[in-house]
Amino acid sequence: MKFIVNFFIILIFSSCAAWRLNDSDKIVTFPKEMQLKEKVALAVDFKEYQVFYNGEMKQDEINDQKKLEIKELILKAYEESDLFKLVPKGKATYIAEINLTQKGIGSMNQAILTGLTLFLYPSKSTDEFTITTIFKNQKNEVQAEFTKSDTVIMWKQLFLIFALPFKYPYKELKNVVIDLNRATILDAYHEPFLQPEL
Repeated sequence: MKFIVNFFIILIFSSCAAWRLNDSDKIVTFPKEMQLKEKVALAVDFKEYQVFYNGEMKQDEINDQKKLEIKELILKAYEESDLFKLVPKGKATYIAEINLTQKGIGSMNQAILTGLTLFLYPSKSTDEFTITTIFKNQKNEVQAEFTKSDTVIMWKQLFLIFALPFKYPYKELKNVVIDLNRATILDAYHEPFLQPEL
């Protein structure tokens, strides 16, 4: 009996999967030819993280641990690019000020119905991630500004357990944050402040 109960608990909590809409170009790796004569000293300043659900701000859902996890994902993208030497603000040639907005849309009634029917009735929610990055020099002068967005759709339904290994929601959300920063870095690479000879 205990085995059956545990099986259904695992089944229910595993019955969700997420897909990206790829509103921005999906960049898994940086082009091999992307390189500078020497790495640029850059400070990454993760300034603001805002979360909305159905138009209502949900700042109480953001804790220090979550902010730290997001910042680590951002830093991962900048480190992978191999264009920058990440340093404190005082030692940086440029500062990347980054703001992240997450806008979720979903129906609470639909989610309740999904739970009451043991995930036989499906429900859907969407999360749109928007990253705005402003590159400044030490004089606080704006060198370039970029905005990138992408949307993740999450479905909850019993038989999505078969899609879970390939479309695990948390992994998709992490990939979006990293990828939007990769896209930003790729655009910044072509800007005169990084390549003055252009």
